[in-house]
Amino acid sequence: MPAGKKPSTSPARAPTERLHRRVLLNADTTIRLACGDYEAHIAPAAGARLTCLRWHGGGAPLDCVVPWRAVGDFDADHWPKAGAFPMLPYSNRLQGACFEWAGQQVQLAHAPQQPHGLHGFGHRVGWRVVSAQPHALELQMDHPAPDDEWPWKFVACIRYAVSAAGFHVEISVKNVDDSAMPAALGWHPFIPMPSRAAGIAQAPTVMARRLHDVGLDGLGRTPLASAEPLLRRFAVPSHRPHTSAYMLWNGVCSMPLDAQHQASLRSANSAHLLVHVPPRLDYWCAEPLTALPGALLSYTPAQRAAHLALPPGATRRMDCTLGIEPLATLPTQ
Repeated sequence: MPAGKKPSTSPARAPTERLHRRVLLNADTTIRLACGDYEAHIAPAAGARLTCLRWHGGGAPLDCVVPWRAVGDFDADHWPKAGAFPMLPYSNRLQGACFEWAGQQVQLAHAPQQPHGLHGFGHRVGWRVVSAQPHALELQMDHPAPDDEWPWKFVACIRYAVSAAGFHVEISVKNVDDSAMPAALGWHPFIPMPSRAAGIAQAPTVMARRLHDVGLDGLGRTPLASAEPLLRRFAVPSHRPHTSAYMLWNGVCSMPLDAQHQASLRSANSAHLLVHVPPRLDYWCAEPLTALPGALLSYTPAQRAAHLALPPGATRRMDCTLGIEPLATLPTQ
């Protein structure tokens, strides 16, 4: 943090004593994008959420993400498990909502009923429409002043586009502060899991360097290894709940939707993938990330400088594409 800039919480005030500001969002008003067989709906005022991504190329429409059911106002900290949202300026769970940066302790606002940060705050605010076309949408979110959500100023942008290849997402954050800040980006889709009646016995796989068990509470430390092994094929279990981080993946992950189709997630510039399967076993979360979960706590100083630090005026980007493919015969591990 720059000289003279204070942490967002005084040292005498513990994280559990912080006042929580309840924020209501509404995802009922959406912007429709369409191209070819794909149709998407975005709710800018509800954290720039994707509320529906539907494919019409196989007879009956097929949902690529769990569809958002109109619920009126919802608590920004208790969102329905549907659609997809951006994670920024950090991703996943931050233990204690606290980390050290440039020799200073930074205390952030934490999620309610738990002393941890969760997925940053880009998904808990409204975004401004910059441009809208029938097949593309650009949104912007400004964080113009330091506060207890984030003690640096930045500007975030999301570009959504639909093409014959699927649904494309590009997320960027530009540091407009006067000192370097950490920045980690991610995208958090809820992908429908096929029922047991679908008869899909074989688990999907991910090619990655390492597998980290993050734990269902999301607090498992995931260190970034200095000596990386060769790519290996890891199975992604669907029969049990788990949260797993696939370090330095190859940017391709396919998850079955029914007996004929799979959702294909691809990314060329997200270093890692996190997969979460909840205890109900009714959806997958397959989240491309620029930094491993807990990176603000587990990365070494050199890794922070290389993978988290964003200098003044610099921009960090990530993108991914989600689409439908025929269900392939998935290789075994």
